[in-house]
Amino acid sequence: MGYAGRALTHLGVGHGTDARFFFDDFLGLMGPVGLDEEEERMKDILLDMLVSYARTGIPKVEGVDFQPVSESGDFDYMFISSPDDLTLKRGDTLGEVEFWDSLRLYEDD
Repeated sequence: MGYAGRALTHLGVGHGTDARFFFDDFLGLMGPVGLDEEEERMKDILLDMLVSYARTGIPKVEGVDFQPVSESGDFDYMFISSPDDLTLKRGDTLGEVEFWDSLRLYEDD
């Protein structure tokens, strides 16, 4: 499922769920107002990862060793269950490709 904090714990992580860790939610549209202690720790981890990636091109997270994507098509991704449980997993797809292809959505190339 992945980390959603208090926002969508029963649904898993949705697109943009992490925005509440980076931006002030003055309209109250991104879930509960304010972050609890666990969410503050998650915010710090995500922000450190984002800043290190912007500075060096390599995301840095304590205990995680990111590797470049190989030509085999397999890639490592970080699965986040909580601020204390971040693990690298290996996959070969970013999602349900057959489902998205079946929608006949045409995007600009």
